[in-house]
Amino acid sequence: MRLHRAKKKPYNLVELTTRQGLSTVSKSHRVAVPSLASEGEACEAERADQLRVGNTVLVGGKQQKLTKVTSRQERTHLYEVRLEPDGPLEMLQLPSFGLVTFGSVASDQPDAELGRGEAEA
Repeated sequence: MRLHRAKKKPYNLVELTTRQGLSTVSKSHRVAVPSLASEGEACEAERADQLRVGNTVLVGGKQQKLTKVTSRQERTHLYEVRLEPDGPLEMLQLPSFGLVTFGSVASDQPDAELGRGEAEA
């Protein structure tokens, strides 16, 4: 596997929405769709900018219809992942922002909120 982070600049993106949620990818991103061939692979790749509402994509290994497809341009970093050998891989969408937290405070006494008086691992 190889990972490359492209510099931050305006990119053409496609937001793909199903009943399960949405994912935003580059317009040239290859998305897994059910194979039309009767033999061989269970899925094949289709460019995100070629997908339309009503097309079927694979989400978590299940077939889902696209309910909305939106194109836009956004200034962002793109990450390119190359698989060797190439094949389908379920992506994980990270949120733009997350809750900022601290680690636990070191203590000789177990934290009662952890339950059953067990110390943190």
